Amino acid sequence: MSDFFKEIAGLSPQKLKLLCLELRAQLDAAESRRSEPIAIVGMACRFPGGTNDPESFWRLMRDGVDAMEEIPVERWDPKLFYDADPEAPGKMYTRVGGFVRGIDQFDPHFFDISPREAIHMDPQQRLLLEVAW
Repeated sequence: MSDFFKEIAGLSPQKLKLLCLELRAQLDAAESRRSEPIAIVGMACRFPGGTNDPESFWRLMRDGVDAMEEIPVERWDPKLFYDADPEAPGKMYTRVGGFVRGIDQFDPHFFDISPREAIHMDPQQRLLLEVAW
């Protein structure tokens, strides 16, 4: 017999009832924490297709919009890198992609990051900072 059962075996009916009430209260509190609703106090996103907030993301999903677009010339000149032959070395064989607009508009000073450091950061890190803010 375990120590716990040996210990409660010697309790009076009143103490046993108090112990049961205390255990029940702890169980109820744990269950309440598990099913307690959460509050969403903020939400943000940046996705291809000009999707910069949850509402536009929902519209994009609901309407089945294809967010793929031709490579913007401000990113790079597709003529320099495109080749219809997928085996062509150093070339790509597609002219479309999913592009997040304004990715080059990151303000490093706002995040106390030097412009030099920001240039070498992964764009996904900069995007995370902006969306989290």
